[in-house]
Amino acid sequence: MTFATWLALSITALGVLPLVAHRLRRRHAREVHFAATSLIARSPIDTRQRAKVDDRLLLALRLLIVALVAILGASPFVSCSRLTVSRTAGASVAVVLIVDDSMSMRARVNGETRFEKAKAGAREILGAMREGDAVSVIAVGAPPRMLVSTTGSLASAMSAIDGMSASDRPTDLEGAFSLARAALAQLPHGDKKVIVLSDLSDGHDGAPLPTIEGVAVIVPMPELVRTVDDCAVLSAHRRGTQAVVEVACNKPSLGAKLVVSLVAANGSKLAESTPPPFQEHTVVTLDLPAGENVKVRIDSNDAVPEDNELPLVAAGVPKPIALVVDPATASVETGGATVVEQALRALHPGEPIKPLATLPDDERDLEGQSGLVIDDPQGFTPEQRRAVKAMLDRGSALLLLLGPRAGAAPIGATFEPILQQQPRWMLSSVKGIDEPSADGLLGEAASGLVDLNAKNRAVIGYEDAKSMTVLLRWNDKEPFLLKRTIGRGEAWVLTLPAAVDASDLALSTGFLGVLAAWSEAAHQSSGATSLEMGQSWSYANVRSVESPSGKVDIKREAGAYRVTPSVIGVHTLTIDGKAETRLATVSRAELDMRPRALPATKEGSASSARQVRVDASPYIALLLLLGLLVENVALLLRRRADATVQPT
Repeated sequence: MTFATWLALSITALGVLPLVAHRLRRRHAREVHFAATSLIARSPIDTRQRAKVDDRLLLALRLLIVALVAILGASPFVSCSRLTVSRTAGASVAVVLIVDDSMSMRARVNGETRFEKAKAGAREILGAMREGDAVSVIAVGAPPRMLVSTTGSLASAMSAIDGMSASDRPTDLEGAFSLARAALAQLPHGDKKVIVLSDLSDGHDGAPLPTIEGVAVIVPMPELVRTVDDCAVLSAHRRGTQAVVEVACNKPSLGAKLVVSLVAANGSKLAESTPPPFQEHTVVTLDLPAGENVKVRIDSNDAVPEDNELPLVAAGVPKPIALVVDPATASVETGGATVVEQALRALHPGEPIKPLATLPDDERDLEGQSGLVIDDPQGFTPEQRRAVKAMLDRGSALLLLLGPRAGAAPIGATFEPILQQQPRWMLSSVKGIDEPSADGLLGEAASGLVDLNAKNRAVIGYEDAKSMTVLLRWNDKEPFLLKRTIGRGEAWVLTLPAAVDASDLALSTGFLGVLAAWSEAAHQSSGATSLEMGQSWSYANVRSVESPSGKVDIKREAGAYRVTPSVIGVHTLTIDGKAETRLATVSRAELDMRPRALPATKEGSASSARQVRVDASPYIALLLLLGLLVENVALLLRRRADATVQPT
């Protein structure tokens, strides 16, 4: 509190005045008539009752009045902590509540987690809303979820808030704002607000929050938006007789006294090591004693203890990505590897990339691949179709780039099982993609696909476009990137080739974004032993999933079952009647605790708590008036009581 606040509260020191006044006050002793005293001669003596504190209830009331006067004097400097919703001319409002349930919200603030504080704030905001208002509730942990679609039922929204629980998901504010934008788009309310109850840290280097045209963005709890210290175990793998542990901290100084330990199931330490000084992350190797169910733990006095422990699992061998790309068309003038191979090696350094001269006819030649990239083929022969189908059924992913050869496929060559109709290679006057369609897939990388300088493009048949999921669109709304689930795998179709003379696609940052999204899908669907929080496992036949927090919901999307973990640790998946274990690890982005900046818009700056907090002075003034009234009534009653005493 400020000096002015303390000065106003110092009025409570005046409470000593009623106490002194009550002690100095002398009253006549009450005379009681005794018949025998009439026989004794009168000797007048002035008798007074000695000073002492009397009327204690009245004294307490006066002390309370003095305290209320002091609080009322301080109320211009101190506001009530109850949140409410401001209104334009008292009209009804449409509110989207974005509540952060990510791992960073597990950080403690004065002994309470940020998540619990955010839930309490959401309850207060819902309690201040009234009939006619519309509300939506969005959970911001990746992937963002619309918990309550736009509704006038405040009870439903309150129930959704009460049902939320803390998770280890990463933060996805971009995706949450996309959902909020869609929720508010068709509402007739003139007063629309997005209220963000979050620490605003999502690994975007403090970039400003997204904006929504015509909508005020409000961040009502600044106490949540603070940078805290955190260290985490990013990975813990068993390699032979050693444990290889990757540890990261969001401040280099935190690693100075960090201790990495191997812990048995009963909690006893098996081995420990102090890592050398590191900037942001380090890898520690410890000798592994015999035994199972070993965990890795770091001793770190940080704000988020939930990410300080991880089970030790066997290290998986990365599966290679195979490439069928013609170096004559998809290489730069300086020679060397094709642009597709160079891009994949840049995205996944150290992982195996396997260039192939032609697409194999034998399905055994495609076994063990996590993904396959085919650039500008003339279609598939029957043998190649069987090999591709078997690879997709096993859970691998395929990326098909269509070019001029697609429109000149020989007789008997088709693109089944991916496309049922033959694509066409046509002239195009469209410059690039429809950028808003790339919000959820590419983010900032979408700008690299806005101007592709492509004179031609492939056009997908109507039935294929209708049956597939369109991920990106051209400016004229034609499909640019599509996806189809086949078996346990996914097939992605891009309507431009990688040839550098056909377009600027392969040289753009957007192409890197497409490859990154596809390779992530390949990593997930091929049965990766571990993945970071925010990603998903996708299978055609998973039946149940057990996580450290209990059962996990399984969602069916485009013919496959998608499992998105909400907590870190070992998950047991039942696939084809067989139990398989998978590990979910901490998202590296959650270690970046730098909050995003608040954007200033013409609709109103993203506000702090002052715009949604309640002035307490009217309530204090009402209590003060009530106290004065009770005091006057008490004085009146006491005077009437004194008047009934008649001195003799």
